Amino acid sequence: MDAPRQLAEAQIVFGLHIGVISDTMTLMATLDDIIEQMRRAPQNVRFAEACAVADAFFGKPRQHGTSHRVWKMPWMGDPRVNMQEGKGGKAKAYQVEQLLNAVDQLRAQGAMAKAEREAKAKAEQEVKRTKGQGRSRKR
Repeated sequence: MDAPRQLAEAQIVFGLHIGVISDTMTLMATLDDIIEQMRRAPQNVRFAEACAVADAFFGKPRQHGTSHRVWKMPWMGDPRVNMQEGKGGKAKAYQVEQLLNAVDQLRAQGAMAKAEREAKAKAEQEVKRTKGQGRSRKR
């Protein structure tokens, strides 16, 4: 890995980690901006940016230091995320698309979990409310 690319990658990752510490909303805006750019032109994504997005959503890669970086997914099977640097320091377009699919799946699972928690809380409130009405009628 050449020194300029290492520096650029370190700056992106460092910037994302500082964002986590100082302001999570700024970090998400930055990630969302990068992801939107990735969606518009997956063939034009820098390898370091793709890796920084994968790190932000899936943690550090389980394989690093070879020609590929491979991230562990919280599910079995596809979509899987691995990155290999292509020509000119760019990520390969099909791998960027796999990363976007994995991010979408992770966000969907998070949204489903949130909806389930909200539905459970609402049901518990309804049970408490109906129990409260039952007690007042008995008196």
